[in-house]
Amino acid sequence: MALSAHKTGGRPSVEGTEELDRTVLDIATRAFLADGYAATSMERISRMVGCSKATIYRRYHSKEDLFKAVVRARCSHLFDAMHEASLSPDDPVQALRQLMWRFLEFSLIPETVETYRVMIVDGRRIPALLDSLAGEIAKTFYDHIVSLLARALNKGDTPQEVAWLEQLAHGLTGMVAGWAFRLVLVGRQPFETEAGKKQFFDITWSAFEMVIQASRKDRDTAQ
Repeated sequence: MALSAHKTGGRPSVEGTEELDRTVLDIATRAFLADGYAATSMERISRMVGCSKATIYRRYHSKEDLFKAVVRARCSHLFDAMHEASLSPDDPVQALRQLMWRFLEFSLIPETVETYRVMIVDGRRIPALLDSLAGEIAKTFYDHIVSLLARALNKGDTPQEVAWLEQLAHGLTGMVAGWAFRLVLVGRQPFETEAGKKQFFDITWSAFEMVIQASRKDRDTAQ
């Protein structure tokens, strides 16, 4: 059914425009997830929405821009987690723990898995787009982790320390979510219960805390 953001005989209402914005993003999301990036056209999305292509292009200059908006919306859970972590300035370790728990949850929700599958299927066709998304979303996320690690370990003053922190950040996310995410990608469930997921996270975090403690001990010894 065609959706209109216009009042009769006047300019678009704020409510109507916002409704159309949400509809375009929702339908584009469904189209990309159902058929992939390459097989989805702006013309098809406009037909599904019931509006002109010009209406879509006024909001998104290209299909790439629209796909980026879909991925950003699907990553809102992760952005919320980064914001919450920034609210714990006095305890970077606790902030990091909360962020990693949210990252594990984010990795397992259907929205994340579905979006990642699209990027896997079309990745070779759109490498520049994936690089752009990685620079915008993944880099922001890992920079946030590195910042928390730097504060927790009092490191990051030299390029060598920054490189070490970056490797540690990738190792941490792999420990927390790598195994579980690989399973959900192929349609399997890594945890039978919420309690099982929590137990796995607690064990993983306890192992990582030993890395933090050892690093702090080495730092204190060096001083």
